[in-house]
Amino acid sequence: MITKIAAYINFAIRKGDCVFGTDKLALTDKAVYIILVCNTTGESTVKKAVKLANKFDCDIYRVDGLGEYTHRATKVIGISDKELARAIQIQGTEVFINLRRLNQIDG
Repeated sequence: MITKIAAYINFAIRKGDCVFGTDKLALTDKAVYIILVCNTTGESTVKKAVKLANKFDCDIYRVDGLGEYTHRATKVIGISDKELARAIQIQGTEVFINLRRLNQIDG
């Protein structure tokens, strides 16, 4: 399952449909369909990411070892390809923690 998720994320990276970091997400003109946050990310960055998820009206998930999927030292990514985002979401339902659904953090 993890290899499928990594493959989908890497497809998005190669297509140019992956936005890295909260600062770039805040500035992007693209629609973002899913945001992934590393489980080691600090609370202030997570809060920024949740606000961005509210802005884009997309799901946001906390992921164990996001760097394993992206092969980069990044803590937050956004996927701007609708189909790849949906595929990542389907494959990650058992692995990811949905921050919006748990109401873990108020945006």
